[in-house]
Amino acid sequence: MTDFQIYLIKGANLARKIQFSRLRGITYSKTNPREMIIHVKNEEDIYFQDEDLGEIEEVVKYVYFKHHSLNIPVFGVQENSLEIFMTTNDDVKYGINILPNDHFQDFDRDKYIEADWDESKSVTDIDDASVADFEGQNDADEAD
Repeated sequence: MTDFQIYLIKGANLARKIQFSRLRGITYSKTNPREMIIHVKNEEDIYFQDEDLGEIEEVVKYVYFKHHSLNIPVFGVQENSLEIFMTTNDDVKYGINILPNDHFQDFDRDKYIEADWDESKSVTDIDDASVADFEGQNDADEAD
């Protein structure tokens, strides 16, 4: 994750990159704290399953706030599976973008508070030159 984009890497390949300006919201499961969705405008959403999603959520809220001077909406749902709240590639083909209803918005959790930001958290895990090198290497691999 950099301060402009989220990079999804599978194995040694760049699978996807998403600009923070394209984000619409975050959905988490109140019954399964290991699941989270980051909603993306007119694209397939990003699904995370991990033991500690709190740091990812905090970094996304921080960077979104820095770009938009607004809080990214955070939704909490009582579902064991977040699948029904996720926009898929097939949904996008038909112009469908899924986002939970406003009554699911967690107003306590969606507020980024600058004083709460831990400066030890890294927003940019990799620098722009490393990203460019990785993307160039990926492009060369695809050409082979």
